[in-house]
Amino acid sequence: MVRVLHITEMLQAAGIESYIMNTYRHINREEIQFDFLVTRNVEEYYDQEIAEMGGRKFVIDFTECSSVFLRVLKESIALEKMLKNSSYNVIHVHSGTPLRIFYLFAAKRAGVRTRIYHSHSAKVTGPHKLLHVKRAVFEMLKQFFPWCATDYFACSELAGQWMFPRRIQDKVRIIHNGIDTEKFRYNPEVEQEYRKKLNLENNFVIGHIGRFNDQKNHTFLLDIFKEVAERNEDARLLLIGEGELEEQIKEKIHRLNLEQKVLLLGVRRDVAQLFQVMNVFVLPSNYEGLPVVGIEAQASGNLCLLSDQVTPETVITPNAKLLSIKSTDIWVREIEKAKSFQKTDTSELIRKHGYDIKDSVRRMEKFYKSRGKVE
Repeated sequence: MVRVLHITEMLQAAGIESYIMNTYRHINREEIQFDFLVTRNVEEYYDQEIAEMGGRKFVIDFTECSSVFLRVLKESIALEKMLKNSSYNVIHVHSGTPLRIFYLFAAKRAGVRTRIYHSHSAKVTGPHKLLHVKRAVFEMLKQFFPWCATDYFACSELAGQWMFPRRIQDKVRIIHNGIDTEKFRYNPEVEQEYRKKLNLENNFVIGHIGRFNDQKNHTFLLDIFKEVAERNEDARLLLIGEGELEEQIKEKIHRLNLEQKVLLLGVRRDVAQLFQVMNVFVLPSNYEGLPVVGIEAQASGNLCLLSDQVTPETVITPNAKLLSIKSTDIWVREIEKAKSFQKTDTSELIRKHGYDIKDSVRRMEKFYKSRGKVE
């Protein structure tokens, strides 16, 4: 059996983790098994499911370090020690920045044969005054990938171009964030059932799914919705997710007097059904690699309005478009157009573009098995 060690910061219900778990659920677990190394010692969303599927979770936690750079170095030293006492032939590092390149050096020193770095983002972010410093550091780190990685994966062309140096671009594999298209297919019966369950039978529903952090740009979304709600008494906003900015978002909802119009649903396991309820899905992110939720929303037949900071590869169906996040005006106009929008089944388009989980899993199975067996 091939055992692959996936390394990610956490196992919460977020984009990177969603991609990994979609793959894990559909891969042939009699031949390939996943283990997970995370860098936060907390009980997490996918813990029980991973255990039920035969996976193992390991933790290296240095979150007490005030310096991110020092923290990653300590994590890398601990990782090397762990790998020297294990038999992994494949590690798969998932990240939105090059900073975790040190994990690959640790794995190389430990003798791990296959060392994958998987890019899930296409932009560097942070406090404005520090951005130029981060860019310079990241640009330097990128140059060392050929010395420590054996394979380069990216969720989109843009994510690959951003993460890896120009001289190895021809070696980057684009791995689509596959989804279960049957699960997300538009279903009018489910739409009616869930609208009744949420008491939204006669409402115009705008939906968003994402972690409450700076990346997802909830404050801008609330500004948009405030204008939409003033023009449309029946408008409701579904916010699905949790995160470090949740209290700030709640305060802004109160300040804008939107408590009766915004539904905070938390982390949910019925996301596929909640997509059915929406008239329009909005994702005004400050940056993205290739968001899984954008693919899921399109598979559900929704009108999808996405930030122009999202990679254009995300736009698959005619119902999706990219909008500038410099002004709320265009978002309000496009959202109101959704009142006359009729949903249809667009799941076949998603499949044809290679985003069905069965297709992406077949590619990964072939890759992992080609790298040898580990007991």
